[in-house]
Amino acid sequence: MSRRLQRRQQRQQQELEQLQAVSSDVAQMEPPMAPESAPVNEPLSGTSAFAALDVSDGEAQDAADEEVIETPAPAPKSKSNKKKKKKSGKSTNVNELSLEEMDALLAAETQKAVASAETTTTPAEGSKSAYSVLRSSLALEPSQLDPQLELKRQFGAAAIKAYEREKGHGPTRSGARSRENRGAVFNSNTRARTVLCTPKAQWPDLARTFVGMSMETHETPSGRVCSWVHSRAYKQAQFQFAQAVSSLDTQSLYALLRVFPWHIDTLLQLSDIARYQGDLGQASDFIDRALFAMERSASPPFTAGLTSSTGPPLCDFLRAENRAFWLAAHRNIDLFGRRGTWRTALEWCKLVLGLDMMDPHGMLLWVDYLAVKSKQTEWLLAFLDAYEAWMCEQMAHMHMDNVRAHTPLDHEKAAAQETWHGALDWSVGVCYARALALRTVDKEAARAALRLAMARHPRAAILLADKLDVHVPPDVVRAHPMQGSFSANHPVFGEMLAHLYVHRSLNLWKEPALTQWFQDTAKATWDHLAAPVWEGEASAATKMGVYRHIVAADLPESLNQQLVRYFPPEVRNPPGGVETFDPLPPVGGSRYDDEYFAGIAGQWQDRSQMHMGDLLQQLQHLNMHDVEQVLDHLDNDTRDFLLQAMGQAVHDNEPANEDVAEDPRAEDEEVDTHDDDAGPAAAPSGEEAETTEPGLLRRAWNAWWGT
Repeated sequence: MSRRLQRRQQRQQQELEQLQAVSSDVAQMEPPMAPESAPVNEPLSGTSAFAALDVSDGEAQDAADEEVIETPAPAPKSKSNKKKKKKSGKSTNVNELSLEEMDALLAAETQKAVASAETTTTPAEGSKSAYSVLRSSLALEPSQLDPQLELKRQFGAAAIKAYEREKGHGPTRSGARSRENRGAVFNSNTRARTVLCTPKAQWPDLARTFVGMSMETHETPSGRVCSWVHSRAYKQAQFQFAQAVSSLDTQSLYALLRVFPWHIDTLLQLSDIARYQGDLGQASDFIDRALFAMERSASPPFTAGLTSSTGPPLCDFLRAENRAFWLAAHRNIDLFGRRGTWRTALEWCKLVLGLDMMDPHGMLLWVDYLAVKSKQTEWLLAFLDAYEAWMCEQMAHMHMDNVRAHTPLDHEKAAAQETWHGALDWSVGVCYARALALRTVDKEAARAALRLAMARHPRAAILLADKLDVHVPPDVVRAHPMQGSFSANHPVFGEMLAHLYVHRSLNLWKEPALTQWFQDTAKATWDHLAAPVWEGEASAATKMGVYRHIVAADLPESLNQQLVRYFPPEVRNPPGGVETFDPLPPVGGSRYDDEYFAGIAGQWQDRSQMHMGDLLQQLQHLNMHDVEQVLDHLDNDTRDFLLQAMGQAVHDNEPANEDVAEDPRAEDEEVDTHDDDAGPAAAPSGEEAETTEPGLLRRAWNAWWGT
């Protein structure tokens, strides 16, 4: 036997001894045996370790173990005898087992030990609260968070190579591969153990670069809540990011990324730009970098919660520093859906929903489609029941308004196996997805559930019928006309949800069997939809989550414009506008405002009071052509400040020649581009006037911040 195999067997023997210690601890936690019960023999050597772990096998197994212990090791037998012995499964001698059998037995005994511990410490299912049941249903499977593993399960290794080439890090030649991986061993990113993404050697070494984020935790009645904290330097980067976004110049974002390679909002903004340009690989890479930086700067309770059986860690959505994580995860779900990795996308929905179960990003609008698409119907039914029960408790506790739907088919709830109390009646997707999920369990119950869904949301049924070429009676269409936009007299929240659900889930209903099922059920239901129905209405917090979902989701431009028309005016045009990096901040939450930048307000005020001569001295290396470009890349406030500092010098040297070409900004900003005596910022003559130095934006930032 080679040394490598010997070391492996020794390591497995040590693991067996550890499992034996765990099983003995479990046995101590169990209630004492009755006096008349026969005592269980303790193991005497490593050869009976498997028997010692299986504490429920009984006296027959104990006797077999004793026989193995007392009997000396038998002489080598023929291959046929060994095969029979392996088939019987009675051998517990480690020396007689192959490495494959050792791995299998080790995994089996580990599961038994964990199961014994859980049955000893976990209460019965009936005694669990609605909160704990819901949190358990949201527990993540780390292996399902990686889209590459799902692609490999679906299509094999060839799909993985294509996926890597699409993301831009899958070389096709060994020479290119060696050049790209050169120096990877020195990059600490590749040695980091992460759950949310796979780090790449091409990224800047996070251990050697600036991040500027940390995490703090605080205890609440619901559990430990985590929040990221930005340092003073990170806030300066955030301020420069806000100016770069207001300048509408993509190159300024890239310039900022070169200085701050791990700034989260810059990475997400560049990911959006790459997605609009059709480069999904680059868009995914930017999001992975943002998630990697946030996970590496998170606290141990947060990272441990990603693999906890009690669900994902809790996070405070009211904090502006945390909302970037919601946005990054939501964008990730969109990209996973584009690639067809439905199971991975569903797992990320569970993560986002577990951060704050009030669902501030409307993950239910994804779950209703992804759970059916990934064939997780049993999980969907259990999750919806648990979520509905918990939401009812929250509404009673927080006195939230929620109107239950009333339809002529409410008497069929028992046939549909529905025990809901109205907390999810507003959701179009949930009602139809429950019918689809029930069809895999009980077709009669599914038929009743579909009739209930059509009665609660007839507009979705009409839209589906139109797409599936199913006839709809004219009186049903007249009873539920389409409404084009929001008004005080005709709120269109249900209309908006119907259009969104049909857009995403239409391909599910296009399967021939489901199309026929929908047609047959609709024929027996149209008569009940001729009269108007009272649809369920969501709470104000739930509606804001739906609006935020539509703003952040990757929808076709035409559909997005149509759905935005259904927003209330105060949501469609909020004070300050809609920011792409922080869509629809919650009421009462923090924002990137004066309070957030209070730590650098003094620095900003000192620089705004700089003497004109000092500022001009810093800008004297820029010619007039460069100054014009700097002004184009700054926001209005910064441009006004620079012009105030330069305005007096420009005004004193204003040209008298009427034939001079008028500058577009001359009327408002009094900028002269042709005066040779305009001071230090005047343009030089000759070839220097036609040369634009490459580091213009970088020098502009340095001049402004005094670096």
